[in-house]
Amino acid sequence: MSRQIAYVLLDAVHAIDAASVIAALHTRHAGVSSEVMTGSAGAKPAGSAVTLRCDGEVILVMTMPMPLPKQEWHLPSLRASASWPEAPSVFAGHGAHLVVSTLTESADRLHSARRIAAVVGALITVIPGCRAVLWESLVAHAPETWKAMSNDAFAPYPVFPYPLWVSLHPFQDGGKVGVISFGLSSFVGRELELEPQTLAPEEAASKAAGLAVYLLQHGPALKDGDTFGATAAERIRVRHVQSKRVPGLAVLHATADAA
Repeated sequence: MSRQIAYVLLDAVHAIDAASVIAALHTRHAGVSSEVMTGSAGAKPAGSAVTLRCDGEVILVMTMPMPLPKQEWHLPSLRASASWPEAPSVFAGHGAHLVVSTLTESADRLHSARRIAAVVGALITVIPGCRAVLWESLVAHAPETWKAMSNDAFAPYPVFPYPLWVSLHPFQDGGKVGVISFGLSSFVGRELELEPQTLAPEEAASKAAGLAVYLLQHGPALKDGDTFGATAAERIRVRHVQSKRVPGLAVLHATADAA
């Protein structure tokens, strides 16, 4: 796995004032230490980088004076359009973007994702013209959604804002409801595919969310054939396979009943 990356899509290039970003971090996350790294003070023009330290993690923010390539955002924006109909047109209309990532690859993927989430929330607060946020070229968000949810970036397990990094998509197959994820692979190397069962959509989503949150917290802890669930009635069995629905996608294929 590589460094985790969030993209903040802008209407046009805007200078980054690192001090304002740090002030927003202190306001939004009281008690979390944040500072501007040496050489990053003052407003930075397009093409330059700002380096911040947020709760011990070094975060790099680079301004790019051009749109993000369509292949990076097209499919995530289409998936997001189920709840955010304007997503494809909003993404198509951006003129510049920010790249926000850790300086080095972290062994604790959730630790890094939390701090990137906090910095992106602060950037949205202080930079005008933010149109959208794209996580890992997999999960698309309206800036208002990211800003609101990232207030809980440092919330403890299991109430941290997992939808920032993992989107869950219900589907029907033969009248039964399943769920597939996008974004979980950034944390555990595989997506989640909950096999369709005779479940209400809300119950299927709840099962998938519970498993996704567990994996975000604990990493790739479930081996091929393991089961997950608080009680025997709730347990699901997980297999390491290729998706039945997305060719070439490695998934944790979960059945709602552990046979």
